[in-house]
Amino acid sequence: MDIKDLNKGIKSDDDSFYFRAKNELIIQQVSKINNKNLKILIVGNGPSQNLKNLKKYGHVYATDINQKALDLIPSNIFFKKMKLDISSEAKFKKNYFDVIIACDVLEHITNDKKAVFNICNILKKNGVVFCTVPAFQFLFSAHDSALGHKRRYSKNTLKKLFDDFKIKKLSYWNFLMFVPIAIKRALSKNSASKIDDLSKVPPIINKILYFFLKIENFLINFVDFPFGLSLFLIAKK
Repeated sequence: MDIKDLNKGIKSDDDSFYFRAKNELIIQQVSKINNKNLKILIVGNGPSQNLKNLKKYGHVYATDINQKALDLIPSNIFFKKMKLDISSEAKFKKNYFDVIIACDVLEHITNDKKAVFNICNILKKNGVVFCTVPAFQFLFSAHDSALGHKRRYSKNTLKKLFDDFKIKKLSYWNFLMFVPIAIKRALSKNSASKIDDLSKVPPIINKILYFFLKIENFLINFVDFPFGLSLFLIAKK
């Protein structure tokens, strides 16, 4: 969750179908790693506390470029929290982490290649990266501008970015809502910058949309979706 979403009235990731389902997707995938003593780095954690369940798998380091976002996280939630600009510094030893999570981060970074290079540098051999990014540049809209996105990604651009890794999974995600959201974004393409206000989604709709994404989280273990609002990548060093 971005601190801008918090300012919009979302108190917790659990308040939003999108953030709740995305966190569950990541935890679901990390749980498959046959190791309960992992060093886990979250890049761009924001003010979110909802990946705290990852601590059952090892030591979790929460980082963000925004100190205000980190200050909103209680100190006992993660093993360590610290300010980090992954595109310009590493701050960790080479080959240090078993798992690195970068959810909805790379699209904010001007030099995303440098960010992925640094991720590769501090990841252990056979370590795993979990990454989500917004998909399809033609969907770039006022919402992206308001969130400070530099770009959206295609499968090919994301593959190229991670060409030093072995890609284990690359699928679109948020498939079931693609058509209505794509129409909405297309209609608002020339609007003034404005974040989609997820806090105004009626509770019953929020539950239905969460249910849809929960189904996708299950199905993504077996299929790759042909399109979606996001891309989900698992890559191994």
